[in-house]
Amino acid sequence: PRFYGRYHDGAIRRLPGGRVGAGALEVLYNYTTDATYDWYLKYRQNKSDPLTISQDPDLLLKVHARLMEFHAESFAAKHVNASAMSPPVKVVMGFWGNVGFLTNPMPANVDAQFRSYPKRACLGSILPNQYIAAVSSPTDDVPCRHRVFVANDDYFWATYSGSGCCWAENSLKPAEKLLHDRFALAKPAWLDAGYYATYVLRYGHTPEPSLEWV
Repeated sequence: PRFYGRYHDGAIRRLPGGRVGAGALEVLYNYTTDATYDWYLKYRQNKSDPLTISQDPDLLLKVHARLMEFHAESFAAKHVNASAMSPPVKVVMGFWGNVGFLTNPMPANVDAQFRSYPKRACLGSILPNQYIAAVSSPTDDVPCRHRVFVANDDYFWATYSGSGCCWAENSLKPAEKLLHDRFALAKPAWLDAGYYATYVLRYGHTPEPSLEWV
């Protein structure tokens, strides 16, 4: 197994007396276009569910062996016996692919940021403002008691407002845009006016506010 993308410590449980207990380690964060992702597919348990929690001995031992190899030099420098390290008890994997249960697992037009990423032929001639309107308010044309709104980086038309990555900021921009467009909320006092005009108001079209909080 290869480790690629983000690699860092996760949550660690503290035992009574402050002793270090079980923890989590993220060793792979990658895109489906990379062969690294494919190696893990054989351990996927359910193609209709992105979540797999595996205790497969084959996977656990291979991941553990790779971890020990990956850190061998650091272990040696600290005089740590890698062979005494216990293997993981579970491997948690999330497969966010284009299987059909998730219609847009990555920001649309992401190829504008990552040139190697395949273009979305399914978008056809859809304009950014049309896409944004459709995904941000998916219940517009559906009879329902409560309206649903979506604002997240994964439903962001990348680079449309002239800005690129990254995740946290690109979640906040469409959220602020929704509040302005759908609920007529003004700019927050703390937010720079120039930034708001460029990166919030220019993010898609501006329908007339017609909803009230319920």
